[in-house]
Amino acid sequence: MAAKKTTRRKAKTSRKAKRPGYACPNPGKSLGLKAIIHKILNDPAFASFIRKQLCAAYHGDKDATKCVESYFGGPSNAELDELCINNPSIRSLLMKCTEHGLLINAVAVYGHS
Repeated sequence: MAAKKTTRRKAKTSRKAKRPGYACPNPGKSLGLKAIIHKILNDPAFASFIRKQLCAAYHGDKDATKCVESYFGGPSNAELDELCINNPSIRSLLMKCTEHGLLINAVAVYGHS
C-alpha cells in the first residue's frame, strides 16, 4: 500500500506587524509628560499619529486639539519643576490646552529620525 502524501498549504502570514489604531478621543486615560514622551519614543505608530494631531491642532483644527488633550493631560507641576520651568508666566502658558503640546512636539517630530 502506498503512503498517502499530504500537502501543506503555505500559511499566509503578514510580514507587517499589526499597528494599533488610535481613536479620537482617547478611550483611555490621558498621559502625563514623562509617559507620553516614553510612548512617542517607543511606539513609532503613536508618534506619527500624535504628530499629525499636533500639526492639525496648531493649524486651528478643534477636533485635533480635543484629540491631543485626550491623550496628553499636560505636564504636572512636578514635571515642570524637574525641567526647571519656574517662571509663572511660562508655567501658565504650558498648562493651557494646545500650548502644553509644545513640550512633546519636538519629541514627536525628531524622536524617530
